[in-house]
Amino acid sequence: MPDKATVIANLDRHTGRLSDRVWSVSVGVIAVSMTYVVESAANREPFLTPAEVAPAAGLALLALLADLLQYLAAIRRNLGLLRTMEREGRAEMTFDTRAAAYWSKLALCVAATAWIVAVSAVRVLELAAAGP
Repeated sequence: MPDKATVIANLDRHTGRLSDRVWSVSVGVIAVSMTYVVESAANREPFLTPAEVAPAAGLALLALLADLLQYLAAIRRNLGLLRTMEREGRAEMTFDTRAAAYWSKLALCVAATAWIVAVSAVRVLELAAAGP
């Protein structure tokens, strides 16, 4: 059975990796969305219109913003803890972790990905039904 330090190390590693994935997927959704926007300007019948991809791009941008806010809140919290520890001469402190930004960025990233996949799938089905 792992000890507390091992569990914390594993959690740190996994949350860091997940944050990296949020960035990668969100930037990918934004890139795909922008590709559809550019493509729609060049074609009379675009695969997807800007209005169809705007929600996905917006959600992906919000996921990136939530990730940045999570790290800014963590820095602020840790600086406050450090000041308190120095002021009180303590070597250890406990604190409450607030995970709202963490879960928000995950939810927004999943929603953005689901949106772009769903509208793309609907368009593919429409094209398939229309035939050659």
